[in-house]
Amino acid sequence: MTKLKHLPILNFILLLAIVVFIMFKLLGDTNKEHIVFVDNIKLYNEFNMTKEINATEQQKINTQKKALEDLYKSLRSIEDKESTEAQKLRSQIETLNESMQRLQANYSTNLRNQIWKRLNSYIKEYGEDEGLEIILGTSGEGTIMYAKEAKDITNTVINYVNHRFEGKKRN
Repeated sequence: MTKLKHLPILNFILLLAIVVFIMFKLLGDTNKEHIVFVDNIKLYNEFNMTKEINATEQQKINTQKKALEDLYKSLRSIEDKESTEAQKLRSQIETLNESMQRLQANYSTNLRNQIWKRLNSYIKEYGEDEGLEIILGTSGEGTIMYAKEAKDITNTVINYVNHRFEGKKRN
């Protein structure tokens, strides 16, 4: 019979221990941000891969622009605009202009897609490493209308993705 008298006390202690455990678990998790956001435009522009590709592609475009300008100068210098030499220059200008448009179109689509594919893999890795539930993206156009500044992890993610791009592990 004395064992039965202690049973409610033991149940109470067990229940209290469970409640305390759950409270510690919940309180411990509240210090960790689980939903954060990054500024997509800033992230894209500050990503070292973007900077490298922009520099390379801009150099290619500038080289073609210079060649195009030289052809235009040559065409303007020809006195007889109907000569076969002038027609040859016009054809070269048209070919070079089409080539430059293809180069710019390739940059606009394929290279940007490659950059975002790489960024997304790094962001996924970052989120998993940090135990985040959601990383939202904003572009300043209303995707996220308001968030506390503390939820903005853009600079941290920029640092992370640039280190990963350079082949380095976290600091």
